[in-house]
Amino acid sequence: MKALVPPFALCAALIACDVTGDREPAAPRSTPSAPPRPSRGRLVAGERVERVIASPDSALRDERTRARLDAAALAAIAASPVPVLAPADPVRRPRISSPRTPDGPSFRFTLATQSPGRTLTLHGSRLATLRPHVGRHEGPERLRGVPAFVSDNDGIKSATWIEHGAAYALDLECASARDTGCDLAALRAEVEALAFVGGGGQ
Repeated sequence: MKALVPPFALCAALIACDVTGDREPAAPRSTPSAPPRPSRGRLVAGERVERVIASPDSALRDERTRARLDAAALAAIAASPVPVLAPADPVRRPRISSPRTPDGPSFRFTLATQSPGRTLTLHGSRLATLRPHVGRHEGPERLRGVPAFVSDNDGIKSATWIEHGAAYALDLECASARDTGCDLAALRAEVEALAFVGGGGQ
């Protein structure tokens, strides 16, 4: 007498076995998908974008440089939404401003120093402008440990870079084009010598 094999034993050996008989197979369960992330669209040249600021710790402030600043400069530093960098030169006392906007707090600071025949201006902002033909390309220079752009436009030496998440731009201008204190080497030295003096919530 032949042994009968239970039908369920056969099903265990068959991949496509249907033990439901004439019943309709159950519909597959659908896994809810996460909603699509919204896209802000493609950035265009000239558009201003807000950056995320990462302020350094207050312990890193250059207190010696801060001690040489007047009350107006210290108030502007406290109001600045981005970390303020300033020349550590004890001779030049910078003028610093952080003007409010019609919509509320400021988005930048401006610093300026002057010496005979020489003007230095520094801007720091939490807004950055997307330049045509630049986009997200890194600058070919290296200043303060980050990529930077350096240029010479009609005798005005300029450097731009991103630091602490903020966009910085330093301009150096001299009364005489022959002044060696206004060449690109002097510009790079000015950028490297900047000291953190507060701002950005610190």
